Amino acid sequence: MEDELYTSSAGVVKPDWIDFNGHMTIARYLDAFTEGVVSFYDYLGVGEAYRREMGYSLFALENHSSYQRELLEGDPISMSSQLLAFDKNKMRYFSRLYHAGKQEQAAAVEMFVINVDLTHRRAVDFPPTVLERLEAVLVSHSKRPFPAEAGRAITLGKPHKD
Repeated sequence: MEDELYTSSAGVVKPDWIDFNGHMTIARYLDAFTEGVVSFYDYLGVGEAYRREMGYSLFALENHSSYQRELLEGDPISMSSQLLAFDKNKMRYFSRLYHAGKQEQAAAVEMFVINVDLTHRRAVDFPPTVLERLEAVLVSHSKRPFPAEAGRAITLGKPHKD
């Protein structure tokens, strides 16, 4: 397995993704991340075939997004994803969205997800084959620098007391 991060195309900024400021609206960044993560999940073995064959899927528990540059209508976008950690039924990963033409980072998102049995709507452990795949990817992705933005909290100093 290569030591490179997983990369995928996330398409282009669509006209209906533009807000009143003339750039991509916050909600659409998550749409772009969602479109890009579909193939990352396939790569990890937890994508469409996993859902269809096992009846399991990943549900978001938490995310943290940050924005570095604006994207405009028609801008080509790509995404890289890095597996950061996993346990028996949860996974943490970090994705970066880029202006594909300029290779400039536009946004980043850290995701924490859980494996869910869709029939019972309850958390379940990953099957052994998925755990093996996640381990192989984590070993590879751990050779890359840990994202500086991962695990950050929003802060503007201490809360004001009245």
